[in-house]
Amino acid sequence: MPRPPSIQTLEHHIPVPRFIRILFVAIGAFIVVITPWELGRGVWPVNLTSPFFAVIILGAWAVGGPLALTGLLGRSVTWYIRPNHITVKANNPFSKYTFHYTPAKIISLEVVEHEWMEGPNTWFVTLATTDGHKHNSREFEEKKDAEAFKTDIERLVSLEQR
Repeated sequence: MPRPPSIQTLEHHIPVPRFIRILFVAIGAFIVVITPWELGRGVWPVNLTSPFFAVIILGAWAVGGPLALTGLLGRSVTWYIRPNHITVKANNPFSKYTFHYTPAKIISLEVVEHEWMEGPNTWFVTLATTDGHKHNSREFEEKKDAEAFKTDIERLVSLEQR
């Protein structure tokens, strides 16, 4: 839905809720710990079935480790869009990043379609900048909503005049 012309500031939040973080870390840690706990007897002492159980354990670690890391390192992002300025703040429990962009530092702002195999496609707005970063908005269910968000950004940051 387009914003009224009187709005001079937009905030766009892409949160990672604390509950999701805790859930991902707990499930990932459980997978990493319980698999060798239960299947370790199949690996040690070395026997004919050791490679089979070792592959299962490594496969579980390949799932559980990234899941736990996602819970720990996944970033919550907020875009602050003001006249002729965009600030992108990203943080996780261990670090915080802040990026400041003026119209001169913005290469492109475009609506991108995300094709889903199991459901309807979604759209997001991608901000490409001269420092090599690409920032994605949250996903919109309707293309018109993503285009309206892009139009609001262009209006506030004066990208239409370039």
